[in-house]
Amino acid sequence: MVLNFAGQFYFLSNFSPSVIRYDRREWDSAEHVFQAMKTRNKEQQEEVRLAHTPGEAKRVGRRVVLRRDWEEVKDKIMADILFEKFRQNPELLERLLSTNDDALVEGNNWCDNYWGRCFCGKCYLRRAEEPNLGRNRLGELLMDTRDIFRKPPWA
Repeated sequence: MVLNFAGQFYFLSNFSPSVIRYDRREWDSAEHVFQAMKTRNKEQQEEVRLAHTPGEAKRVGRRVVLRRDWEEVKDKIMADILFEKFRQNPELLERLLSTNDDALVEGNNWCDNYWGRCFCGKCYLRRAEEPNLGRNRLGELLMDTRDIFRKPPWA
C-alpha cells in the first residue's frame, strides 16, 4: 500500500514535474492542467499554465472564474489528465505499473478528504463519526489509470 505521494512515490503527485500536452498546449505538471481547466476563460487558463510552480498554479487556480459545471466534470477531467500524464511519459507509466495491485492513497495532513485521505488528528477523530471520510479520488483515479494501461492495446 502506498500511503502518500512523497519520496519514491512523488511521481504520483499532481505536483511532480511532468510535461503534459493537453488542450493543444504544453503544461509543466498535472496540477497546472487541472487548475486551468477549472475555468473556460482562456486568459485565466494561460495565467495558470505560465505559473512557475505547481503550488503557484494552485494559488492562481483558486482565483479563476469557476466553470458552472465544475463539480460535475472535475473527476472526468482529472481522469483525462492522468491518462495523458502517463501516456505521454513512458518512464512514469513504467513506475505506475510497478506499483502492481498496491492501493494508492493520497495521504495528507491538510484536510483534503475528497482527492485524498487526511491523517491529521482532527480528521482522524472525525473518521470515528464519518467512517467513509477520505474519498481518495486521486488515488482511485490513479488505480483506474493503471488498470487501463494494463489492458491491450496498452499492455
